[in-house]
Amino acid sequence: MNVITILGLNLGLLKVNTDYEAFLALVLYRNFIIPLSFLFIINKYVNAGSKTKQFWIMCLGEGVLVLEDLLAQYMNVLTYIKWSTWYSLGTIFLYMVGGIYLARWFERVEKKEA
Repeated sequence: MNVITILGLNLGLLKVNTDYEAFLALVLYRNFIIPLSFLFIINKYVNAGSKTKQFWIMCLGEGVLVLEDLLAQYMNVLTYIKWSTWYSLGTIFLYMVGGIYLARWFERVEKKEA
């Protein structure tokens, strides 16, 4: 269960294309591209040294994820009904902040065990 499933099926805020090729693209986008992008960006953020690098990594990461979302719209994989790119930007930001806090928590747990 993920955000696209909840927004599309349960709340009816977006429509998912059901063609074979588009559905395959949606599965790849939803299950591989988005999570791997988040992991890559959060890893870069956590390993960045200065606050300036962290800020730019966060901004560029948000931009890349929003561009991926816009590409999914452009390719007619997703169609927004009562949703917008600004809402996507907000959810991406919340996921990034949550992922960063989770990564920091894992680092603290690892340091305590060592």
